[in-house]
This record gives sequence, C-alpha cells and structure tokens, in this order.
Amino acid sequence: MDCAELIYLETITGAPWTGMRFANHGGCPEHKKIGTLCEAIALSFKAGFNLLTSDLDCPGALRCLGFKQNEEKMAAHIIKETGADAECIRNIIERSPHMEKAVYKVNLGGTDKPELCAGYISSEAGMKLLRQWQMTYGTGLATELSSFMAICSAVVAACKNNALVFSMGCPESRKRGGIAPGQLFAAIPCTMVTNMMEGKSSCRHMNTSVRPAGTALSNSRK
Repeated sequence: MDCAELIYLETITGAPWTGMRFANHGGCPEHKKIGTLCEAIALSFKAGFNLLTSDLDCPGALRCLGFKQNEEKMAAHIIKETGADAECIRNIIERSPHMEKAVYKVNLGGTDKPELCAGYISSEAGMKLLRQWQMTYGTGLATELSSFMAICSAVVAACKNNALVFSMGCPESRKRGGIAPGQLFAAIPCTMVTNMMEGKSSCRHMNTSVRPAGTALSNSRK
C-alpha cells in the first residue's frame, strides 16, 4: 500500500483500506475474474488488481455501476429471496444510486491515485473516523442506509455525493465479501481524506442544509 490517504485511514481505524478508480472503457490484459464487487474489495486488501464489470454476476453491482438493464433480473432475485412485495422492491431499486455513465473497469488496491477509499471497519473505528471527518467539515453526517445492494450502492453514493458513507451490507455482501460480525463498510472520496490529513477546515464553505454536490467523477459521467 503506497497511498498516503490509505495509510492515514488505516492508522485511524486499525483496519486495512483499499483504493478504487473507475474507468468508462473496457479492455485489460490482466484482471481477476470475480463475481461481486464486495468480494473484489475484500480481496484487494491483500493485493491490487483490475476488475472488469463484464465478469460480474451480481445484478445489484451491475445496476449501481451504470448497467440499468439488469433491474428486472435483480428485482426478481430479491423478491424470490425475501418474499417482499414486488412494487416495494422495485421502488427501492429505483431510489438506489447508480453511476450516470457505465463503468467498465475498476482498479482496486494500493493505487497512488485512488478516487475512492473503502474499508471494512469496526463500529468503534467508524466512530473515530466520523469524528475526524466532523473536525474537518464541522457538521453531522447525513446518510441513508439500505440492506439491498448495500456495498455497491454505498460506493456510488460516496462518489456522487462527495461524502463519507457507511453501510451495514446486505446478506450476500456480508457473506461473499467476508464482512465479519461487528464490522461495517465505509467509503470516502480520496480528496476528502486529503483535507482531513492536512487539517483543512472546510466548515465555512459547507452549506449543511443540503447534501454535498456531485464530484468531478460523477459530473464527468453526465
């Protein structure tokens, strides 16, 4: 791990973190064939690699990464697994964040220029991270939690809203992603971590009555 932001987050939380970069083009001679984004994140704590979204078999991750044609397949799977009302599930899916432009490749690991930092941390570590974030940005954290498409939607929400995002995961992501009991998922844009490291107070520049604006990442996809 050679990224200062990842080292900083590991120091605060006592847990490994990984960097993520997103590309709107495919093609990569060396990549790992992994079925879910949560599993890829877990594996990248040990070594970095490229992930092609064409290898994903998780309809939730594909939808969040901008492939909305998977919505009906995903809805059918969730309805079958949970027995929930079909209209309710479709409403949840519709309200879940997604990339405006499809992501075809994700670089994960100790990259020196990540767009996003992601980690599996304890609740106590989450409190410490939130405190550091609040000392920089001077406000409480407004966040939404979901038990559907939980990790992948948290990744997208952190990118699009330029915000620290926590997630408790969904049953599949906790199992396939190896999230231990007592752990939760956290994602934060690298630029926000840089501000925290440098002790730059952003309190005067934040309008706490609204959600943060989209990042350059999300704006570039429109």
